[in-house]
Amino acid sequence: MAKDIAPYTETLKTFKKHYNEKEVLNGLMKDVEIIFPCLRKVTTCVSIGTGYGDYDLDFLRTCLPYLKTLIVIEKNEDCLRELKINLEEFSDNLEVYIIKSTIERFIQINELGHWFLLNEIVEDSSPEKVQKVTSFFMGKIEIVLAFHVLHFLDQAHRRALYKLCLGQWMWPEEKLNNIFVFVSMSGEDSTIVRLIKELTQDSLVISEIIKNELNEQGGFCLHDFSYECLMDVPDINNLREIVKSMFPDFEVNESSLAEVAKKIVPNGKSILKASMCLYAKKN
Repeated sequence: MAKDIAPYTETLKTFKKHYNEKEVLNGLMKDVEIIFPCLRKVTTCVSIGTGYGDYDLDFLRTCLPYLKTLIVIEKNEDCLRELKINLEEFSDNLEVYIIKSTIERFIQINELGHWFLLNEIVEDSSPEKVQKVTSFFMGKIEIVLAFHVLHFLDQAHRRALYKLCLGQWMWPEEKLNNIFVFVSMSGEDSTIVRLIKELTQDSLVISEIIKNELNEQGGFCLHDFSYECLMDVPDINNLREIVKSMFPDFEVNESSLAEVAKKIVPNGKSILKASMCLYAKKN
């Protein structure tokens, strides 16, 4: 009999119960609000790989109080279902457009200039809605959020995304309120990075790599908020949840997982390392 597969949202929530990243990020977002008060002027935002909106909506509440338009790019049905519930608190003040698509497909539509295809991926689409979304994408987007999502993209798609953000949406003369914000794991010695490498033989795309790529694409770092979180990994099931939350299609080998657990988290306690970076376009 096949095992029941938990909705992706539940896998994410289970994972997040084991560390205090939300609390840490909320504190850092308050710092962002103080350091970059100009963000209060921002009215348009694109959220890439939004999930159910956990961190993205925290950023909106804290840093973008006068946001008028939010464009969400997210493909997962479970995440979108919960995101819509979570967005209800903003409903009176915020116009929301949902692009139900993979990031890769959205990038392809942009590269080809086939904006008419938005009709297929804009939720509850109408000619008027598609036209409005197209006008946003062909104009200036003031802030782009990419929280724990860039590691899902291969290098070619990451670079295409940077080109879209820095080369098309962002204007250098508006750099203090025209920003690309990403959150990603950092440090080769970080528990999650080591875990993924041991199990999959692949290197996780960490913040250091992303920053180098952004610099090469004409961006510069306004601020790097590096942080650490305490992580509680009491048993093998928790490690499985961590891997599945980051790589849903990866088949976890139980014996390999047990060996990795002994090696990386022998006492069930560890540290999650990550960065929240704010980037702008160079003059």
